[in-house]
Amino acid sequence: MKWVKYISITLVSLLLFCGGGFFYHFLGSFFQKNSKELDIRQDFYANTKVKSEFLKTSLEFSTSPTLSTKPTLSQEDKKNLEKIFEKITLKIKQSDICYPSGYSIQPTFDYKDGKEVPNGQRVYSSIQCAFHQDRIKEYKEILEDLNLMLGDQLILSIPILEPDITQSQLQEANLILRNEILEKIENTKRGYELALKKKCKIKEINFTPQSLDSSRQWSNAQQESILANQENTITSSAIALFQCN
Repeated sequence: MKWVKYISITLVSLLLFCGGGFFYHFLGSFFQKNSKELDIRQDFYANTKVKSEFLKTSLEFSTSPTLSTKPTLSQEDKKNLEKIFEKITLKIKQSDICYPSGYSIQPTFDYKDGKEVPNGQRVYSSIQCAFHQDRIKEYKEILEDLNLMLGDQLILSIPILEPDITQSQLQEANLILRNEILEKIENTKRGYELALKKKCKIKEINFTPQSLDSSRQWSNAQQESILANQENTITSSAIALFQCN
């Protein structure tokens, strides 16, 4: 019967219309109710430069191409290496700007048919150096002497000299950056109040750990030691949540 079909379609259309109207009214009321409250999350950054008169570096040793591809060491090889490191240790102990940490030489391996096959040697050793910038000439003399001791067995890799920033300098810089970020957050809050014509408050501030730039570059022993910029940039950041209503 066609009249029953028409009545059914009419009822369904009426229900959809009423339901859609109710849904629209509900959402409209919700957003109208909450339109007075606005949360804004924003990142803040600040950085400063810290200069130090003290320098630091770590001298690293590696095996020469010949030694790095030698599967096994003879007794003569071992004695020669022992003598080299004895000379290095003695030289370093004569100075109070660098400190040896011992050494070890271990084989490296390839894998063939599921088995380890020795294919060379690797040396593990480092020398830590820390000194005032006025003693840079003395440091360079140590490098020259060490290079003469290595012969054709070892290679001395020299990173750039980095500023030795103290903990007290970091703490002082962190306090300065923290205050700078807090001032930026407060000024931003006032800016939102003027722009939105609302009363805003700082609901939350989360500081992230400060970062200290430190790029290590390496040179070989034949090159002169590189001196890095003695001003390090320290960066601090925070995420602030503002609530305006």
